[in-house]
Amino acid sequence: MVKVAGGVSLGFLIPSREAGLSMSRQIYSDLRTAILEGRIVAGSRLPSTRVLAQELGVSRTTIRLAFDQLLDEGVLAARVGYGSYVPEVLPGQQTKARPKAWRPNAAGLEKRERLSRRGRRTVALQSFRSDAYKAFDPGLPGGDLFPKSLWAKTSTRIWKKRGADLMTISAPGGYGPLREVLADYLVRTRGLNCGPEQIIITADVLQSIDLIARLLLDEGDQVWVEEPGFCSGRSVLEAAGLKVEAVPADDAGLSVSAGEWLAPEARLVHTCPSRHYTLGMTMTLSRRLELLEWAKRTQGWIIENDYDSEFRYQGPPLPAMQGLDTGNSVIYLGSFGKTLLPSLNIGYLVAPPQMAEAFAKAHFLTRVVPVPLQAMVADMIAEGHYEVHLRRMRRAYRAREALLAECLIDEGRGIFQPEPTNSGFHFLVRL
Repeated sequence: MVKVAGGVSLGFLIPSREAGLSMSRQIYSDLRTAILEGRIVAGSRLPSTRVLAQELGVSRTTIRLAFDQLLDEGVLAARVGYGSYVPEVLPGQQTKARPKAWRPNAAGLEKRERLSRRGRRTVALQSFRSDAYKAFDPGLPGGDLFPKSLWAKTSTRIWKKRGADLMTISAPGGYGPLREVLADYLVRTRGLNCGPEQIIITADVLQSIDLIARLLLDEGDQVWVEEPGFCSGRSVLEAAGLKVEAVPADDAGLSVSAGEWLAPEARLVHTCPSRHYTLGMTMTLSRRLELLEWAKRTQGWIIENDYDSEFRYQGPPLPAMQGLDTGNSVIYLGSFGKTLLPSLNIGYLVAPPQMAEAFAKAHFLTRVVPVPLQAMVADMIAEGHYEVHLRRMRRAYRAREALLAECLIDEGRGIFQPEPTNSGFHFLVRL
């Protein structure tokens, strides 16, 4: 039986062709175990591959494969003219005693945690977000309606056809083909006036609002938000250091006259004109024109948050306010979170034409949407699958809305008075 230098027998090496592992893997595993357990001590020299192959009745290639793996892991070392041997220090071992584990001083940590004012506001923002969706969450579409098979086929196809293109980072503003088909879709279905260069792909509506705040406003600027309204959007604006004023909304939508009285120096307004969040009314045409006139007169900006316009159950979606804007002051926001899945994290904003380049450059620092996901959504829109999916969702949610309203009336014993609006993922219930 072959021995290592020093007299240790290698009799434990008995590879078998009937075993589940290859011969080289068996030899590698047995040698590695013997070395790490100390049965073959540091400094011991192993037999040559030729001698060991003859002794075990295997090819030299089999021995070389085992030795190469041990050399790669640092369990063996080799020197020209000397052969393979066990090194003095094995992987995971140290020649010196480990120092005592360092533990931070609690008092020191308190002094070192020096968040900026914006940092503290940003951390506080997380209290408005929940990692887990719950029943009756108006931001969560039904997973049973998501076209899983179509999504998988689209993924396979684009990787086969455009795999090389998907391995690069997207251009400023987002993946070009998605911006093109999205611009066409918004012009055709929502009445927007825009081109692909105005589309900026973001992670979601909140990232869009944050990008707008950082690019267009300074700390301390006044902002209008609807009351009641979109709490998370408001907290993003507050995190940016803006003076946020809650402006009441009536049956016609956000009250412009109330906003001018409460915050006359406001530079931006956040509104949901197609369907107020959360009361559900639609901003009237006269109120839209009044708000657009305010923006033109004050050189202010309007964020049009079109969060669920695709889900209108009677008649086509209402035209967006952006299509009425002659002063290039409206920034339109949308997302695929409700129409596809929130976990995709794909949203978009439509910048005014004079601001498109600036938004694209600013967006370059915060690109977070993977190009393959953008390509898949682009293909679904271009091939018509997206609108087919929307029609299916509208039918399903129209039925679900009616069922929920019926259950509230029948089982609520007169306590609940539902007021369905025939659109969106939520409706008002009065007690």
